[in-house]
Amino acid sequence: MNNHAKGIAMAIIGATAYGFLPIIAKFLLNIDVSSSDVLVSRFIIVLLLTGAYLVFKKKLTVPSIKQARDLIAFAALGYGGAIYLLTESCRFIPVSQATVIHFSYPFFVALFMVMFFKEKITKLKILALLLIALSLRFFIGTDIQANIKGIILALTSGLAFGAYMTSINQSSLKGFDTMNLMFYLSLSVIVTFGTFALVAGQSHLFSLQPIAYGYILLLGLTSVVGISFATMAVRTIGETHTAMLSLVEPVVSYLGGIVIFSEKMSLRNLIGSFIMLLVILVVIGDEQASKNKESFK
Repeated sequence: MNNHAKGIAMAIIGATAYGFLPIIAKFLLNIDVSSSDVLVSRFIIVLLLTGAYLVFKKKLTVPSIKQARDLIAFAALGYGGAIYLLTESCRFIPVSQATVIHFSYPFFVALFMVMFFKEKITKLKILALLLIALSLRFFIGTDIQANIKGIILALTSGLAFGAYMTSINQSSLKGFDTMNLMFYLSLSVIVTFGTFALVAGQSHLFSLQPIAYGYILLLGLTSVVGISFATMAVRTIGETHTAMLSLVEPVVSYLGGIVIFSEKMSLRNLIGSFIMLLVILVVIGDEQASKNKESFK
């Protein structure tokens, strides 16, 4: 197997692992584990595993004060906030629907690049915006009260993750290697959302049902698999091809929600999901067109 084929395989494995994360989180929500506890417990496992690797390899670095501030901000408002909002949205709408809406984040990345970094707005970006509006119209339908909160949470999770993806390479963390970044992001998420859970009276990590700890371990291990394989894929086949193959993630969550939780998917929601996936392809196509244009200059 050549390197390109290996990269494709790694991207698919990483995306599949990410696709299972909302499903495992849903099992925890179903036994009354709070979204804060789901988030904190997940990143405790990630922290322990990445920390052990960094210490063993003697690659653990200490962030500067500015980097520490950025880590807290990204934990609360970006990476950690996005995962919290996505998890919370699964209380109100099906996992399949929540994950597809969350995957609007490539559009938000493109939008933020236009708004804050003066990238040219293209016809494809405008098309993506119109398609998102159309997709949400299908998701909301006529029964607004039943699902609007979950849809807003899932869409906001996409916005938060898009903000994280846009700003991480513009911050003091730009030069941070992936494993150190994940270690300190995990620590920041634990501190931020652990404090929030304690203040809000939502922290019950030490009094959960025994089966919950099994799900938590599985959640943490799956997170590490997703992070590791996605990172290796980017280094092997590049960001664009990895982004294209990341479409496997919402498909896995979508099918998993239907098969595992017997989630009923109406024709209206099916059309909305298809349009949202089309948005991702449009944004990726726009990025590829921009890169091709630059290469000819």
